[in-house]
Amino acid sequence: MRVLFLRRVVAVSSLAIALALFGVARASALPAVWVVETPTSKVYLFGTVHVLKPGMTWHSAVMDAALAESQDLWLEIANPNDQAGLLSSMRDLCLDPAHPLSTQISTADVALLDQRVKAFGLPGESSLESMRPWCLSAMLVVLPMMHGGYSAASGADLDVRSVFTNAHKPVHGFETMDQQLHFLADMPEAEQVAQLHRLLTSTGSSSTSTAAVDDLVASWYNGDVDRVALVADAYAKLDPTLSSTILVQRNANFAKQIAGMLQQPGVSFVAVGALHFAGAQSVLADLEKLGYHARRIQ
Repeated sequence: MRVLFLRRVVAVSSLAIALALFGVARASALPAVWVVETPTSKVYLFGTVHVLKPGMTWHSAVMDAALAESQDLWLEIANPNDQAGLLSSMRDLCLDPAHPLSTQISTADVALLDQRVKAFGLPGESSLESMRPWCLSAMLVVLPMMHGGYSAASGADLDVRSVFTNAHKPVHGFETMDQQLHFLADMPEAEQVAQLHRLLTSTGSSSTSTAAVDDLVASWYNGDVDRVALVADAYAKLDPTLSSTILVQRNANFAKQIAGMLQQPGVSFVAVGALHFAGAQSVLADLEKLGYHARRIQ
């Protein structure tokens, strides 16, 4: 069972941590797509949700035309479904048997964690003693998603990837799986413990129900980028350090690499988590700073 959770940690990525604390409302449109153009190049930009319910349809004529026109695809990770690579990295980064969890978090949080995982049918806190706090935080986010019927296997990233692999078009990654894991695993232990405490003590969030996930997916599906931006902006206020690491700095890196694509002839499709295209310090804002204006086409 523990391995099953670990296989979903990376797929959820930075979006999941924010989902655990904030919900957004519904609007009416379609998932947002932007395009950035130069006289000789074009890059389509699409914000994804890493976990969706099986059977959910969200493609459109605009989306399919952009996918067909694009010559290659850029994801956060080239192969988000690389289970062997994930488990290999997690052995070193997620597990720490020499420092049992109950020696790092408060007695009250041990009790809350025990209660939380048992509510999802798991053995209890004692079975998680070897896991580091950051890994448990990710697990607490994944649990209600699984319970609510969401699956990384149905996520928009893998859907888009399949379009390109089926067409024998190249797929690239801005980052490696190991890099993504280190964004969380390299946090100081005190910050990991504080984050786990916030998740355990938060109320009315996706850590206790799927309501926030449902609302976020609905807003993404309906193209309400302003509502999604509320998640990114509130997240930055709640935890500026972690937000800087997993959103702000990565957004700047994504934008820099996209700018590099625009200096070469051709058409590319970029699909990264929806939070990266929302908020005051988004990839779109960073592209503006570099002199590239993204125009929304859906």
